[in-house]
Amino acid sequence: MYDTTTRVLSELLSGQPRSGQAIAAALSISRAAVWKHINTLRALGYEISSRTRIGYTLTYIPDHPHGILVHQYYSPVSLGKSIIYLPECASTNSELRLRAEAGAPAGLVVAADEQHAGRGRRGRTWTAARGTALLFSVLLRPQMPPTELAGLTLVAGVAVVEALQHLGAIATLKWPNDVHIAGKKICGILTEQSGEIDATNYVILGIGVNVWAHPQGGDYVSTSLAAEGLRHSRASVLAAILAALEVNLDLFTQGQQALCLEKWRRFNTTLGRQVTVHGIGGTYAGLARDITPTGALVVTRDDGQERVVTAGDVSLRD
Repeated sequence: MYDTTTRVLSELLSGQPRSGQAIAAALSISRAAVWKHINTLRALGYEISSRTRIGYTLTYIPDHPHGILVHQYYSPVSLGKSIIYLPECASTNSELRLRAEAGAPAGLVVAADEQHAGRGRRGRTWTAARGTALLFSVLLRPQMPPTELAGLTLVAGVAVVEALQHLGAIATLKWPNDVHIAGKKICGILTEQSGEIDATNYVILGIGVNVWAHPQGGDYVSTSLAAEGLRHSRASVLAAILAALEVNLDLFTQGQQALCLEKWRRFNTTLGRQVTVHGIGGTYAGLARDITPTGALVVTRDDGQERVVTAGDVSLRD
């Protein structure tokens, strides 16, 4: 949403009538411009009444992951000070990459109601009906070489689990970063980065959470917060995740990777289980024993060989 439209919305959030003249004066714009931005908000689903000599009154707020609504639940320190809300886009990762390449600052968030080309790990697509999922990406600019960022997706998974638990869910992690409730997937995480051998330009952390509905069929069983009896606005879910991300990313970038990995171990459902690994080296079965300091999965195959899995799909056998 455009900045001025956002500012007009902020003038209306009290729920009290505000005259066009008062809004125009507060924002240093014309009354015609106020009317234009009011209509933009109406087109986005906000219900705003208008009465002569009384003004505009906000009577309904749709479930949007809009910055002003998010900031009602969360006061950002480093992440989400600026949140760009888009009704639709190809993917929030792609939108954020364009801004990253143009020099956007760390902490910028892009959130959308719908993606036409959402991506998951290993070239999969991420699908969600319009307005049913929380779809967003966060721009990071860690002062670390790419070789030290391998555990970042695990840290993101930990943050999402902590956020969902704060909201009342019993969430867990399946290696590497799928978030589950009762064994069903509720969240996917995709990390993309740009950098040189010894320096990171930026990292884009893309997260999709099923809030009001979840896809049917597909390669895995999924769920949503609503299906699990939890009814939270997407703005409040985004606020909870950003708050948890701030804490865990600070730990990660300040040399507390071991603590982050210990959190992951505590939340995981993979270690100690019999698994089937579908990786670059083929498919095999074994026991998931541990994760390395970089977040790779250590598996003892059924034939006794030990494998370190850095990429691939892992399914639980029991």
